[in-house]
Amino acid sequence: MATILRQSLKSVASKAINNSLKVSAVGAQNVKFTGEIAARGVTLNSGRGMHCIAASNARNTQFTGQSKFCSCRKFHTKGDENMAEFLDKEITHEKDNPPPKASAISGWTTATDGTVVTLSKTFKDESVSVEFDVTSSVEGDLDEQLYQADAAAEDAQVMISRPPFTVEIKKKSGKCLKMECEFTPPEPTFEEGQEPPKDENMEDQFSIIDVSLAEAGQTDNFFVLSGGIMDEVMYDLLMEMLDERGIDDDFVTALVKYSTSYEQSLYVKFLQSLKTFVDEK
Repeated sequence: MATILRQSLKSVASKAINNSLKVSAVGAQNVKFTGEIAARGVTLNSGRGMHCIAASNARNTQFTGQSKFCSCRKFHTKGDENMAEFLDKEITHEKDNPPPKASAISGWTTATDGTVVTLSKTFKDESVSVEFDVTSSVEGDLDEQLYQADAAAEDAQVMISRPPFTVEIKKKSGKCLKMECEFTPPEPTFEEGQEPPKDENMEDQFSIIDVSLAEAGQTDNFFVLSGGIMDEVMYDLLMEMLDERGIDDDFVTALVKYSTSYEQSLYVKFLQSLKTFVDEK
């Protein structure tokens, strides 16, 4: 009696397993995913529940009671596997479509500390520095003409880094004039044959947000003057001071190119580090 019962239970369990495998096989063939993951110029058609090639081929074979899921790469979750696939393609895309390589800015010494870049020089008996952080500085195709001549293809999408920056002019006494600056929106482009409006007061590529003056050794509790309420004559004279110290249109154009190239290199390193994290068992 016990033998018959064990055989009966074995038969029921076998049928349940076979039915379950059949349902899984049918479900795997019918499941479709049409979502798209868009990132910095590359679009990845990603399929949730998709396995590697070996597993995909296994869908067309009959199950023999063993799982056909490919175990050549193991991940904690299916989302991790999809992320790893996306990162592979995104890293390749970024390496194949780098921004124009920017050299050091002439006349300035460049130092980097993570995402922070410091440019420095000596002007007569003053020390002048420009500091900016490339984090969250990418704005997209706001100034396509900046790289139009260098673009590898006419339809190449260029992600441009235009970070706010701080200018410090320090005297021998230790007194320091500090100006917080940010880029102004790029001027609109005009179609061929269409002339832009004539305006003698051309807008600068950047503007002064505020200005402060600190005594030697003073680190806080100093007065800050907002550029929004500053006298126009004073504002123009401050811009002239910057221009005389080499912080002019040519300088900020070179700064944008350098920042764009540096930001992209950090972005690729971030992707590679994230890929290592996702792959870790």
